[in-house]
Amino acid sequence: MISAAGEFDFLALPGRGNSGPDHWMSHWCRAFPNSSRVLQAEWDRPTPED
Repeated sequence: MISAAGEFDFLALPGRGNSGPDHWMSHWCRAFPNSSRVLQAEWDRPTPED
């Protein structure tokens, strides 16, 4: 799967509370250099400015 994944860009959008370092989404972001993760200041009360 990793070889085929090089053809795609991944966008990770964590849910409420974000995803900790052991969450599967965090593992994927580390495994795939072509991934981007959405960052917000407050995951439990997101604002459009973030």
